[in-house]
Amino acid sequence: MAARWKFKFNREHYAQLYGCSVRTVTRYAQEGYPLDDFEETKARIAGKTPFPSSPGVSADSSGLALGLKASIQRLQEQEARAYADYSANIGGEFESQKQKAWLAISEQLRKVEQSTPDIQEANRQSVSKAELRTVLTGLFLRFRQDLEVLPKRIARELVGKDEIAIIETLGVEIDSLISGLYSCPFLEEDSEGE
Repeated sequence: MAARWKFKFNREHYAQLYGCSVRTVTRYAQEGYPLDDFEETKARIAGKTPFPSSPGVSADSSGLALGLKASIQRLQEQEARAYADYSANIGGEFESQKQKAWLAISEQLRKVEQSTPDIQEANRQSVSKAELRTVLTGLFLRFRQDLEVLPKRIARELVGKDEIAIIETLGVEIDSLISGLYSCPFLEEDSEGE
């Protein structure tokens, strides 16, 4: 059953207005384009305006929701679904069809990733969430411990000093603590690729 058309004019009108096919207009409608708002729709078609956040599409501040990043994300999601379908049908009557579908999507994804140097560079520089979480947790714990021992460590040094000397001493200690935050391995320059 087809979804109800919710716009002022028919699909043919919008196809002519936006210079595309009726099928493309239908896709635009399914993707949430405001077809009745000419300027907004043209901006989205041009990729200048990010879509509102929705499942599978991330709208980032650079407006790439319709760009390469979002396309690759959708391909990755399709590949995962196709693989799940194939895995569920191993030994079943549709196993070869599901495998062909999964391999076709997988090949598409690999071609896009290989043909885009920016994506290759991003993949090379990316780290897993688990690794990042481990490093940041260690960094935060060390920073917390340093903050907790700070009063005990400098208390004797501050006794008898005037306000300016206390502020100077605290400034030096705080600078030392903050510089310790930059010891995170992800903030260090990578000398391999440069």
